Amino acid sequence: TAAKPGAEADNSVEAPLSTATGAYTALSPTRLLDTRSTGQTLPAGGSLSLTVTGGSVPSGATAVALNVTVTDTTAGSFLSVYPAGETRPLLSNLNWVAGETVPNMVMVPIGSGGQVTFYNNTGSTDVVVDLEGYFAPEATGTTAGSYVPLAPARITDTRPASQEPNSGDTLGPGSTLDVQVAGAGDVPSAGVTAALLNVTVTDTTSSSFLAVYPQGTAYPGSSNLNWLGGETVANRVVVPVGTSGEVELFNNAGSTDVVVDVDGYFTNGSSTPTTASLFSPITPVRVLDTRNTTGQTLGPGATLTQAMAGVDGIASNASAVVTNVTATDTTAASFFTVYPGGTMPLASDVNWGPGQTVPNLTVATLGGTGALSVYNHSGSADLVIDAFGYFAPETSGGTVPISVEYPLNWSGYAVESGPYTSVTGTFTVPSLVD
Repeated sequence: TAAKPGAEADNSVEAPLSTATGAYTALSPTRLLDTRSTGQTLPAGGSLSLTVTGGSVPSGATAVALNVTVTDTTAGSFLSVYPAGETRPLLSNLNWVAGETVPNMVMVPIGSGGQVTFYNNTGSTDVVVDLEGYFAPEATGTTAGSYVPLAPARITDTRPASQEPNSGDTLGPGSTLDVQVAGAGDVPSAGVTAALLNVTVTDTTSSSFLAVYPQGTAYPGSSNLNWLGGETVANRVVVPVGTSGEVELFNNAGSTDVVVDVDGYFTNGSSTPTTASLFSPITPVRVLDTRNTTGQTLGPGATLTQAMAGVDGIASNASAVVTNVTATDTTAASFFTVYPGGTMPLASDVNWGPGQTVPNLTVATLGGTGALSVYNHSGSADLVIDAFGYFAPETSGGTVPISVEYPLNWSGYAVESGPYTSVTGTFTVPSLVD
């Protein structure tokens, strides 16, 4: 069986994380690490720190989006990814059994020295890391890179009976599929630079991989999903959209159906939606583990609601949270759907077979009460939620700059330039005179 997600923390010197909010810059996938070629295979209990700043990522970046894949795995284990210089937190990002090749998207704060750290618990594994983009303070005078969270919506399902876009367009070996993102679901037809998607492969006939990239660009030579024949696998993808508002999917071998759900998008700065939000990283923290709480294991058709805003360093006005959602102690093939509450959408976030432990990155849109809901379809499963940061609207909360000029002969008044978060009290101000 797979190792339980998370591990006891070790003791190392902590470096403070940046508290600056960040806008997202999407990049063409770039391979930062492949231990198969560098000889840095991670042993049991081994860790490796990787420099992510420099080159495409500026020194002022606060967090990076990485697609992390483990391969050549020799035992059931898990991988934790966290800011370098921080105490290793009680969490996991990837879980696997011996022999599996498993990917997962990671949005991780950048630690000391511009690095992030990878820790392997048991056995040995090679690690492949592809850079997808980064978060950095938003440039003055623009809202480019702001995130707009949406209720999940299905925008493609190639299974012949799905009645969704691209129904019947099963991908064969070496084939591609264009998926319309701009104007699909609740994504606007303009103003979109990148989309947050959950991509799932199912009805797979052989071992293969899937790559997702902007339509109209060349295949980047990286992968977003990896699987064995017969598996159903999901992974989160942040991908720039092509000039046509589409993304392209490439399948390497065998045939597979593909399901695509959209969870939100990043703006190109041409407009500022009212829910446009910026990212704030937090020290990674475990928010929920139903193995440790009585009566919260999810049975068939069960839904669990978890408060997130105002919890464990997440702001009270958060509109979405970056979490790793893991299913474990699973008794049947099933899936989790993570959504803001209310009517459950046609979407899935984590898919698994009986006995599997499976994680997936989720940028979960929060409901009006600051909570998220998780639905389990079949069998029973325990739920683990690890948080890495949150998005909060640019137009709510925060600081308001105030500047007041007054004649120098006024006395008894202390007036300063902002920023101020709040002002209370009663004020009497003389009439202004030239």
